[in-house]
Amino acid sequence: MSTEKKSFFEVMKSYNKNFRVASIMELFERWAWYGLFAVLALYLTGSTDEGALGFSHIEKGQIMGIVTAILYLLPMITGVIADKIGYKLSLIIAYVLLISGYYVMGEVQSYTMVFIVFLWVAVGAAMFKPVASAIITKNTDESNSTLGFGIFYMMVNIGGFIGPAFSSTLRTQFGWKIVFLQAAIVIGINLVILLIFYKEKDRVKNTETLSEALKSSLTNMWEAVKDSRLSVLLVIMVGFWTMFNQLFYTLPTFIEDWVNTKALHDSIASVSPWIASVMSGGGDSVNPEMLVNIDAGSIILFQLIVSYFVLRMRHVSAMITGFIIAAI
Repeated sequence: MSTEKKSFFEVMKSYNKNFRVASIMELFERWAWYGLFAVLALYLTGSTDEGALGFSHIEKGQIMGIVTAILYLLPMITGVIADKIGYKLSLIIAYVLLISGYYVMGEVQSYTMVFIVFLWVAVGAAMFKPVASAIITKNTDESNSTLGFGIFYMMVNIGGFIGPAFSSTLRTQFGWKIVFLQAAIVIGINLVILLIFYKEKDRVKNTETLSEALKSSLTNMWEAVKDSRLSVLLVIMVGFWTMFNQLFYTLPTFIEDWVNTKALHDSIASVSPWIASVMSGGGDSVNPEMLVNIDAGSIILFQLIVSYFVLRMRHVSAMITGFIIAAI
């Protein structure tokens, strides 16, 4: 194998069709997910007079916290299933669950039904997550995997930015139901892309039974967490995600209830009426999800610059710096 370094453009040209399809599908899936998740706290606790559900903040926390926790645990199982039945079939199942789940979630109103249907959506997302990453892994090699995963996660943030931006305008002008319809339509586009463009080539079938594969997966995870350094890292990551998720769990409702965003809207409008209109969804105050969305926008704009400086730092020093900045 040649060790000659490729130029940026040579690396970009080296990615095959399945890599590009997986990256595009990731963008659309994150568009649908964050297009809903960024406004979900507002929908769950908002006034019923405005088409929202009027749940308490405790009920909102239970729905968003418990279901999301289950979502991030399920790939341990869904990843094994995907290896057994194939990636394309797994994605078809995921998209059918997501399309139906997103649509039905906008139609139900009781706490129990919203919880159940959101869990239904979570199962679909959990079917998608390990497959998308696995396709990227299998369609990159040592020469292009670093940039490949960089592109993949850039798609995550682009989708995570576009979704809330669309939802902000849609819910302001047309009401809450269209936010759920948007998510279902976007996943529908993904299903079309999958059926037309994705080709599963030379799949190596797993000869283990499902129970054997699950047992093997759990054994490997147990062996991994026995590494004390990995366990410490996992505890740190739990702390980070506890902090980061407040962007979606508590910050939108805090802004909605306690922050006068009309003053901010008027200040922006004095400089650029168009930006003010985008930030407010056509209203007269900045929507909370658009303030939250500054995070995804900043990642898109500054990821390469920050990565450049972080590469020059020790990993621990970089993490501590990030913790200090986040705390401030």
